[in-house]
Amino acid sequence: MSDDYVNRAVDIKQYVEDRAVQVAQLLEMVNNSRLVSGEVTKGPRTAAQRLPRHMRRRAMAYEIRRFPKGLRSFASAHVKLSKHRKKPPSRFFRRRPTNLLQNYIRRNRSKTWLETHIWHAKRFYMIDRWGYRLPDRSFQRNFRPCYRDAIRHCSIRDKSFLNCMTISHSSQEELMNLLKPLFDNRASLTVAAKAALNCQTEISSMLYEPNKYPQGFIGPCRLQWVQAGETATLVLWVHPLCSDQLINHLTSLLGLSKVETNEEPVDLASITTKEDWRLKIMKFQTVTYRNEEKGIVLNDLKDQMVRLRLYGPYALPVLSQTLKLVDIPYSTGYEENHNQWRSYFSNMKCGELKDGAVFTLLVEDPRTARPQKRTVPEEHLLESLKPAEVSKPNPGLWSLDGRIEVLEKRLTDSEMKQLNGKTVGNTPETPAKIPVQIVIRNTGSGFSDTLTGCELITPSGFGLDFWVTAQYFTAHASGNRDDEAAHLESKRLSFPADSFDCKAGFEDLKRILKESEEKYFKRPHNRRVDYWEKLSVKFPFSYSFEELTKEWLAEKKKDKKDQEPYVLRDRRILRSLEQSVLKGNKVPDDVTSEHVNSLVPVRLECIARGKPKKFGLICLPRKEDMEKVRRRHTIGPVIVVQPARHTETEEVSNGDEAMECAPSEVDVKESKKKWQDDMWKGVVSTDPSTREKPINMKMLFPDKIIVDRRVKRRLLNKKKKDCAKRRKVERLSRLKRLEEERLSKESVTYKDSANRLTIGRIVRGDYSFASSHGYALGYVPLAVLQDVVDVNNVVLLRNSTSKYYHPAKLSILTDMCEL
Repeated sequence: MSDDYVNRAVDIKQYVEDRAVQVAQLLEMVNNSRLVSGEVTKGPRTAAQRLPRHMRRRAMAYEIRRFPKGLRSFASAHVKLSKHRKKPPSRFFRRRPTNLLQNYIRRNRSKTWLETHIWHAKRFYMIDRWGYRLPDRSFQRNFRPCYRDAIRHCSIRDKSFLNCMTISHSSQEELMNLLKPLFDNRASLTVAAKAALNCQTEISSMLYEPNKYPQGFIGPCRLQWVQAGETATLVLWVHPLCSDQLINHLTSLLGLSKVETNEEPVDLASITTKEDWRLKIMKFQTVTYRNEEKGIVLNDLKDQMVRLRLYGPYALPVLSQTLKLVDIPYSTGYEENHNQWRSYFSNMKCGELKDGAVFTLLVEDPRTARPQKRTVPEEHLLESLKPAEVSKPNPGLWSLDGRIEVLEKRLTDSEMKQLNGKTVGNTPETPAKIPVQIVIRNTGSGFSDTLTGCELITPSGFGLDFWVTAQYFTAHASGNRDDEAAHLESKRLSFPADSFDCKAGFEDLKRILKESEEKYFKRPHNRRVDYWEKLSVKFPFSYSFEELTKEWLAEKKKDKKDQEPYVLRDRRILRSLEQSVLKGNKVPDDVTSEHVNSLVPVRLECIARGKPKKFGLICLPRKEDMEKVRRRHTIGPVIVVQPARHTETEEVSNGDEAMECAPSEVDVKESKKKWQDDMWKGVVSTDPSTREKPINMKMLFPDKIIVDRRVKRRLLNKKKKDCAKRRKVERLSRLKRLEEERLSKESVTYKDSANRLTIGRIVRGDYSFASSHGYALGYVPLAVLQDVVDVNNVVLLRNSTSKYYHPAKLSILTDMCEL
């Protein structure tokens, strides 16, 4: 039989069996669970896959109403299990007042916002400091216009981040005896100071850990006695970094225990206005400590008081126009205060009044005094008048019930606009009568008056109202960086950045160190400042006063006390040292023996050039340096250079320095060639041969181009491998160099790290507008102060990023640190 023969007969049984196998295979393939969703015919299917394709919608994955009604009950379980992100609410919904308020409260939890935060956030760079979100510097104004306002007009800053607390007791004398271990009259005034006992003055003082003076510094504070009936209340203002530490010492000294409140937690969903939110904080979140046996009560008024500070000669005139006094029928208990304010104090300069003088007033809502446009105070208001005796302050501001009642009567902005629409001009008065307190701040240092002014203390809830009204009366706003610069202009240290011997200062220096190192290591390796090899700076982002003091004590062969270095704040000793330094006398031995581990705060004024900066070095000059300083008017500027560590060249004199700075012959040739090229640039030659254009022969043969591409690709791959290998070698060399640098630092002492002996560090420095030259504040160990006197109080300053020394005159800083 031929191979092409085909059987025409069909076995029905075999045919059906084969077709059944094929159908089974087809069904198995169709019902495969690994197929794409929507391609199955039976088995586990989602609710959407049970619908015909023309009825399926993408929104069914998260919106149940997209399903037919008959299938919704079955589909609800599938929709609940879906992990799709919910659709965000519309902007219209998010901008509803209640939602805005909830968002405002939520964002206040991590970093507390001041009441003026919204106003500042539109105009200032904002920074996170000490648990608050604070304005740092203006977008448009640098420190110079702020300095000009503080000297000639009026500048204002929000100091509401300072924490306030009150301590109440029936006996003022007993309370003073209990608090006595926290103060020492050698460093500052205490709670028993005569100036504070009359309740008419707020004084500045220093807080120390109990019975640990001169060590254990906590921080500066402002304190005031308030007499309300038979109860004596001490009002304390401290920095937020010191607040917890101080409360711990107060609870142990006074035997206090925290009062547990049974109130239910605040339901934020029920709060509809900011006033309700602040009332909830006042009523239910005021932390109270109590001693039931002695009747002592401590109230922590954190974020419940507003403190605005005004600077400049126009501070009181601006404030007098901002405050609208309440008329006689409603000002019971304030009549005498209002008469003295109108007659005398509102027309005077702050420099003519006593530092810390307190005035209490009862004023209307500041929005009623707001003008239609900015108004400058008239000059005739600045007439000098003889000050009268200040009347006794009214204690109404420090009553919690009184502050709650005033805040409850405050009109919202919408209600205030409705009242203004019914009257011509502003509304004359509102139900809220606000008790305020004015504190005079007169530095009286004889230097720049950038810190002279007054402070306005008000209940919370009215801070933004007073702030905006002061802006209408031309009080120019400034920030945290401007405040630090103003302290430098007034020759005063700023807390906590310039105080290293306390917990608050240590925390701030740790933050600065972290930020400086992060900024430094973000730069490429070849763009980082070589602090050690090129500049011989051992600690570029810290002070390490402990190591410096220890080395100088070993150099002077003095007995070392087993204690950490601290800042000398004894007023009598500082004045004695100031006279010794000015007159060139010997530093008293009893002082150096008693405070052998102490550091002395000093002022540094540049003699000629130089703008000192933070972390700069204070060094002792050599004999030849003193000769250069003495002859600087004859031989020219003083040039003292710190050479690199790997070079062994000696310092050169002024003439050699000029020769060294002269351009070499190679530089002259290169500059001459560059000048010739620039001269002939743009000139077209007439020679035909110069207009010929070379042609690459490979462009004429396409196959050569392909070969050339392959060669280029091989070269590129080789170049990448070589770069990776070079980076690895460079990384290993950098690690080796860092290890060598570490060993080199350990082999050199701190004071001998530079080619001039290091005797101190600069904590604050810049160009001073008041002095018209570089100015700095720093610390020097007491053990080396006699060496400074021997060289006529002349030292050398060098910034941590510079190799040039600049001569400066050193003097003792006697003004204490204040808030």
